[in-house]
Amino acid sequence: MAKRKKTKPFLGEPMEASAGERRKWEVEDALRTLTRAQEIQDNKSLMREVRTMASTKAKEMNAIAGRLAKRGMISSKQMAKLDKRAA
Repeated sequence: MAKRKKTKPFLGEPMEASAGERRKWEVEDALRTLTRAQEIQDNKSLMREVRTMASTKAKEMNAIAGRLAKRGMISSKQMAKLDKRAA
């Protein structure tokens, strides 16, 4: 049987928490995340700003990837995939 991967504690989670307590905290955190995501989607003006910022950040990351590709740190095949996503 494979060993279970040891994970780092979450932010705000006590280091000495049991596996059950950690799992409960993880589930509660996921629920808060989903709730917040729904609130963001329901707020049209905020969602518009989020899309704009996400687009800007994607362009910035693509520019960084382009510089890395020129240095030979990213393959041309990977760069082509990034270009497709940015378009």
